[in-house]
Amino acid sequence: MPELSRRTLLIGGTALAGVATLMSKPSDKSGPRDPYFLQMQKALTDAGIATPTLVIDRARLNANIDTLKHHLPQGMGYRIVAKSLPSLRLIDHICKRTDTDRLMTFNLPMLLALSTEMPEASQLLGKPLPVQAARQYFHKLPPERSDAAGRVQWLIDTPKRLEQYQDLAKDVGRTLNINLELDVGLHRGGFEPGSELGAVLHEIELDPNVTHGEIEKKLSVMGANLLVENLKRLERDNSKFIGQVHSEATYAKKIDKDETKINWSLDATKVLAHIHGLSPSPGAWFKYENERFKVLRAKISTVNGKPSYVLDDNLTVACKSNSIQILELQRQGKNKQTAKEFLLGKKINSGSILN
Repeated sequence: MPELSRRTLLIGGTALAGVATLMSKPSDKSGPRDPYFLQMQKALTDAGIATPTLVIDRARLNANIDTLKHHLPQGMGYRIVAKSLPSLRLIDHICKRTDTDRLMTFNLPMLLALSTEMPEASQLLGKPLPVQAARQYFHKLPPERSDAAGRVQWLIDTPKRLEQYQDLAKDVGRTLNINLELDVGLHRGGFEPGSELGAVLHEIELDPNVTHGEIEKKLSVMGANLLVENLKRLERDNSKFIGQVHSEATYAKKIDKDETKINWSLDATKVLAHIHGLSPSPGAWFKYENERFKVLRAKISTVNGKPSYVLDDNLTVACKSNSIQILELQRQGKNKQTAKEFLLGKKINSGSILN
């Protein structure tokens, strides 16, 4: 038997004491437990849950939601910040409780998940998404959920990003809803008031997806404001009158009915301009089975085919290059309809020819 010194015994005793300390259960030195949390702990124990678990008190959550709704100013909408609620079931519950489908999202995985599981939701990007991520969104979005993309509002903070998203819109053949981020003085990004912002707004106003009717409505408001302004100038007697140069005046001829017919053998960009330039009146039109249909709104698609042929069951019609997807149309003597509403009653199948 080896000889043990007093020092050895002391060290060994210290080690054993340490083991004993680790193995013994520490005494509970906390104060009295709240009955609410004791009840919650018992419920978890009874359910056999022994791992870290997020527990949400639905009654208290609903009370908080109701309090928030009560204090919202009249006419103000409620938008749920989804990044704080990383659970689709929880987001769905809050949407139903608040009676809103308006969400704010911040990244591609969240955007895709919500578009797939909650396609009717309106999603606003809380920060600008790199155009590569936005491109992946359209690539990965399931085809049966393609309508959800029309409910996404993309955030634009620089002229360069606007240019990138314009190219993206052309590539995917879709109209993108955008919001401009404004710098409110914190210098954390966004447009500052001035010439740069003005140039971007002008660029957006020139969007080919705006119809003649929409431009006419804007001009009527601008014209009314200018009329009031000029009448005030007349009162002040400081107006400058400029006569018309008659040699430069032009006469706008009446648009002939044949001029409004859609020529599918042109490039899709020209066909789109023709449709929107004549919408809502007199309206660009085509014939199918001896019936005339006005096209009131459309968008460019990158699918190609033989001009005037319908390429799918969503009213996508081939042009000389690319194609046009019809979004709104009107039968003779009927009210205007979306393409979806129209196709519920009248079928124009893939392979049909529009004259």
